[in-house]
Amino acid sequence: KFFSQELLYFSNGRSASITERACKISQFIKNANPELPDEIIAGWMGLPPTVLETMKRDQLRNDQVSEQDD
Repeated sequence: KFFSQELLYFSNGRSASITERACKISQFIKNANPELPDEIIAGWMGLPPTVLETMKRDQLRNDQVSEQDD
């Protein structure tokens, strides 16, 4: 639980990398198994569903900022 909370509140290179990887892995699983609910995917990854959703939202925001910077 602490690790999940740490990812939510600290934004450094390490946590950003973990967030990006978690989002890519969850998307890979979803693409391979479109019928699976996100809650199941989060559980397989050892994350509460709310944490995975927050990570996805933050990654989307980071991607949008990166596109603006380019």
